[in-house]
Amino acid sequence: MCIIYINKQINEQQDHKYFFVVISVQTGEYVSMDKRILKTRKCLRETMLELLKEKSYKKISVKEICEKSNTGRVTFYNHYDDKYDLLLDCFDAMQQKVAEHFRLLQKQNNPDNTLVRTFENMIDAIFDETRKYDYISLTEDLDLMTIYYHMVLSHLEGIETGMGKRMQTHYDQRQLNSFLALGFWGFLHGNESRNPQKTLRDAHQLAKDVAESSIFPQK
Repeated sequence: MCIIYINKQINEQQDHKYFFVVISVQTGEYVSMDKRILKTRKCLRETMLELLKEKSYKKISVKEICEKSNTGRVTFYNHYDDKYDLLLDCFDAMQQKVAEHFRLLQKQNNPDNTLVRTFENMIDAIFDETRKYDYISLTEDLDLMTIYYHMVLSHLEGIETGMGKRMQTHYDQRQLNSFLALGFWGFLHGNESRNPQKTLRDAHQLAKDVAESSIFPQK
């Protein structure tokens, strides 16, 4: 995972050049990333998502991705190790949008940082930002399911950090987060024939029931 900053460099002629600096969370190393790189990666992500409308992830090849995006194989492998690495980047971009949406909802409607509203906002952010990708069948591919699960899990862990004592429980926190991540996913996506808005309302009620239960005694 990397954190991206926008920096400004002024050369001797006082020309202003904007460039992107990527800091690796794992190593702390600085890596420069200009707009062309970001544009190429965005194009490849969009191509992957377009191909997922047509076929399952397992049937997509790097060759198809390159042909559809008009990208050379050498360029592709300059950016990604393989198609799974590209898929991870797609979900990373999705996760950033979910996180931004969640923070906005928290600021708008949860000034007291209550656990019930926090869970509801998490569900809304995930629901709103991922529903545009409903054509991706997570149940048909373990790789997709695993990545999605870790995305939801990371949000729950972020909530845990922000809520402090209010999320303390006598259960192992990581096991509980894993249970909630899979549970909320199953509730939102387990019955695709249902009315999406009714599913969302029911998910809110479920979140309220969970947050107000004895699972979280410090609430």
